[in-house]
Amino acid sequence: MTFNQLKAFIEVAHHSSITVAANKLYISQPTLTRQIQNMEQELAFPLFIRKGSNLKLTKAGENFLASAEQLCLEYEQACQSAGMIANGIKGILHISILDDQLVDEVFNQCIQAFHKKYPEVFIQFEWANFDEIHQGLMEGKTDLAITQKHNEISHPAIRFLNTITEEPCIAITRDFEFPPDTPYSADWLPKLSRQYPFIALRPKRFEQGSTLTNLVPYGISVENMDDCVSAIYTDSPSQRELYVSTGLGFAVVSRHTKMLLNPVIKSIPLPGFRPLQRCLCYNGEISTGTVRDTFIKFYNEFSQADI
Repeated sequence: MTFNQLKAFIEVAHHSSITVAANKLYISQPTLTRQIQNMEQELAFPLFIRKGSNLKLTKAGENFLASAEQLCLEYEQACQSAGMIANGIKGILHISILDDQLVDEVFNQCIQAFHKKYPEVFIQFEWANFDEIHQGLMEGKTDLAITQKHNEISHPAIRFLNTITEEPCIAITRDFEFPPDTPYSADWLPKLSRQYPFIALRPKRFEQGSTLTNLVPYGISVENMDDCVSAIYTDSPSQRELYVSTGLGFAVVSRHTKMLLNPVIKSIPLPGFRPLQRCLCYNGEISTGTVRDTFIKFYNEFSQADI
C-alpha cells in the first residue's frame, strides 16, 4: 500500500465522493476508483458503503481512517525533518521579545519541543521595543515577535498566530500602602508617579503629552501624561523586578507575569484599563526562510495539541 493510496482514501473519506476527491487530487475518477478498490482487496474488507455516487465509511473504514491520517502525518513530518537535514538547514530563528511576561508556558514548551526535533536550528532571542520589533518585521530581520497587539504594531503585512487577553495590574512592594480612597483610575496613575517612580521597561522615547501606551508596552491608554514626571527606565525585566521589589518604584504588568511570583511584590488590579493583548506575530508578505515557516507550522500544531 502506497502513500498516494492512503492520501486518496483520506480525500474520499473526507468528501464522501469520488468526483470531489478526484478533482482535489487532480486525477481521473476511474484512477481514483481503482486505487480504492485495490486498497480494499489488499485489506480484505470494504472501506465504504456505496449508495449511488455517495460513499459512507464502514465501521472498519472509520477505524482505518484515523490510522491512515496518523500515518500520513508522521510520513510528512519524517520527510520534512529529513529534508531539512539533507538540505543543510541549520539556520537561525530570530525571535524578538517585548517583555518576558509575554512568554507563556505553551510557548516555552513549544520552543523546547522544536529544538528537540530540529537540534541544528539555532534560536536567537533578543529584547526589543515596539519600534525595533516593527522595523525588524518589516525589513525581514526578525522572523517572529512576541509582543502586544495594538496600533503600534498593526500593518496589513503582519500576521498574528495567537492573541491572549489578560488584565493589567500594578506591581509594587508589599511594604507600600495606598490610601483607602485611592481610585486606581487613569487620571490617578500619572499622579502616583510624581511621588513614586514608574519603572518603565526600555522605552525609546518619553515626551511631554505622550500617552502611557507610548511609554510602556502594556497598551494602557492614559492621556495627559504631563504629570508623569518621575520614571526609571531599564532594558532588563529582571532589573525592573529588582527595582520594584526593593521599593524604588512601581510597574504595570500582566496579572500572570513572573514578577508577581516574588513574595515581596504584591499586585493591585486596575479596573477599567485596556487589557493586555499578547501575541506571536510575523510578516506574512516576506519570506525569511524555511526555518521560520517550519516553526510556524510546528507552533500551530503544537498549540492546538492537548499538552
